[in-house]
Amino acid sequence: MNNYITKVGIGYDVHRLIKSDSNKKSTNLILGGYKIKSNYFLDGHSDADVILHSLTDSIYGAINYLDIGQHFPPSDSKWKNIQSKVFLKHALNELNKKDGKIIHIDMVIITELPKISIYSKKIKSSISNISKINEKKISIKGKSNEGIGFIGRKAGIAVFTNTTIQIKDDEC
Repeated sequence: MNNYITKVGIGYDVHRLIKSDSNKKSTNLILGGYKIKSNYFLDGHSDADVILHSLTDSIYGAINYLDIGQHFPPSDSKWKNIQSKVFLKHALNELNKKDGKIIHIDMVIITELPKISIYSKKIKSSISNISKINEKKISIKGKSNEGIGFIGRKAGIAVFTNTTIQIKDDEC
């Protein structure tokens, strides 16, 4: 009989926040797979979903499976503009192959805008729908940078994620 152990993976991601040019049609700010109508968007090779990138890396960390950039290199054009849920589903599939399961996800989203408290329930629901993880296992907290640094100047969004998993001891 295999014993299960608890492991924690840490994920981090940051993307540049860009104000939309008035000549462009409206863009969406994608956070946790949820599209927010906004005058801002995140810049990146894929859809730049900073939340799903951080979550994906935290799962990879918990299973000792490299990082998102090694699985989906930004130098490879096939990942250009792809939805980040593809990355998350890959990480979840690798976790499932190891007979692991997520116990809890804890995220801190650092941004001046949008105010995360307005969207946290919708983001949580989106993550739950993509990952098939019960919303009660997902914690989302929004923090401001109090006007300090590039985040404080509304030039970026950063996310830290801790994902706690249970996995067979021999799979570590």
